[in-house]
Amino acid sequence: MKHRRQDALQWTDIGRIPDLPTGIYRRRSREDQSSYSPAAQERIGRAACESHQLLVVESYLDDDYSGTNGQRPAFEQMLEDARAGRIKVVLVPKMDRFARDVILCLQTYDLLRSLGVLIYSVAEPLDFDTPMGRKFLIEAASSAEWYSRNLATEVAKGLREKAEQGGWVGLLPLGYESRFDRDARGERIKGSGRAVMNADIATVRAIFALYATNVHSDLSIAEALNQQGLTVSCKGMRGPFQRDTVKGILTNPFYIGIVRYRGVEYPGLHEAAIDRVLWERCQDIRARRRRQGGGRLATRGQGGLLSELSYCGWCGARLHSWQSGNASCRTHRYYCSTRRRYGTSACAAPMLHGTAVEEQVLDLLRSLVLPERIVDRVIAEVEERLARPAQTAPDTARLAEQLRRLSVAYRSNDPTIDDQFYHRERARLEAQLATGAPSRIGRVLEIEQAAQLLSDMGQLLDAASQEQRRILVQRVIRSVWLANGEITAWTPEPVYAVLVDAVVLEVERVTSTGLEPATFSSGG
Repeated sequence: MKHRRQDALQWTDIGRIPDLPTGIYRRRSREDQSSYSPAAQERIGRAACESHQLLVVESYLDDDYSGTNGQRPAFEQMLEDARAGRIKVVLVPKMDRFARDVILCLQTYDLLRSLGVLIYSVAEPLDFDTPMGRKFLIEAASSAEWYSRNLATEVAKGLREKAEQGGWVGLLPLGYESRFDRDARGERIKGSGRAVMNADIATVRAIFALYATNVHSDLSIAEALNQQGLTVSCKGMRGPFQRDTVKGILTNPFYIGIVRYRGVEYPGLHEAAIDRVLWERCQDIRARRRRQGGGRLATRGQGGLLSELSYCGWCGARLHSWQSGNASCRTHRYYCSTRRRYGTSACAAPMLHGTAVEEQVLDLLRSLVLPERIVDRVIAEVEERLARPAQTAPDTARLAEQLRRLSVAYRSNDPTIDDQFYHRERARLEAQLATGAPSRIGRVLEIEQAAQLLSDMGQLLDAASQEQRRILVQRVIRSVWLANGEITAWTPEPVYAVLVDAVVLEVERVTSTGLEPATFSSGG
């Protein structure tokens, strides 16, 4: 046959050539858990190897893998060893352990034979290279495939019947564990399994009780549970609660005595953990929040006035614009991105009321309005500064490194760096980095235009639409830090930084307000 190499082993070589390196392949799928165990397959395989003087060099096992799956770890390792020449015989207790798919079975068989490797089945000791053996191999693979597909249908049917009778299907949710009656030998009695509550049920009841107050979200409940040191079981291990974990609990009808299978619900045999009144209240809250549109992050350019320039005054992370409610009752807040992703353990900053902090920023812009009587003096002050001998351009690499070290020290909770110092220094360094070196004439023109804008700022803000206000805010302010509902620091755009410094000096001389330049230039 074309697939067989000239030096390939022949059927007659089994027992004639001693100590042929052999790999025993075993497989058990989920539906085989109670019979034909891997240990039994091992005994059968080793007995056959001893009888035919085959040398066992490896025993491969794919546990809990379907025979229709060609990507089994041990199966792929067996093929790799065959390619490397480490084995010359693959011995299987039965061909349905090898594969339960006709195409997979024939393709893998031909591949092994092309590598000079012989396949030997203890239950079907036939030469599959002969026409009759090939015919049997095809029929055996076809029967195995039919069995697998039919078994899947029967398993699904059995699971549905189990759900109809009130039994659980799949893994038990948090707060329940399985109990079985056992015989005199200590083995489980088939059909005696039941779901009973364990110590975690107290946590489940607390989750429903918290959500029923209508002041908690899935995330806030998860954070509260984690702060108390409570954990949830996942894949045999205990770990922290996640937002989706809480959501899964709050929407699982198992806790009111109902089992669900493929979207259909049936009365369960287990004891309910919570009453239906509490369940219905929680579901009503979820439904109402869905109708209101829930909460969502605003897309770039469509959020609040500060969406692209606001930062958390607690941790320094960017603030996201968060909107909830419907068109008739829209709520707008700013939410720390670090807290949203990692919870309060990373940043404890609460949400900020959007309208309140935006009004503070607008009031800040109004406070920068230049009285007409001092505009000329301010422009003259700026021109005088620009006429002075040019200073060396800022070392951007050095400033960037200072900014990085400042951020690292602050995030490392350096006791010498408090919040006020951090934001003041950060604003100062960012302002220096942003300072360019345009021509003197261009600089004066920029200052004149900026001064005119500040002079008209109050009127412009009063007449502007929301989108126009956003443009005005972003033209003057580069970044703003918010904490506890207030502005803790802000940095103007470079051209306005120069202008504001001059304004402060002039206002000090004319009106004696006592304000220091640092108040505006660094946000301190």
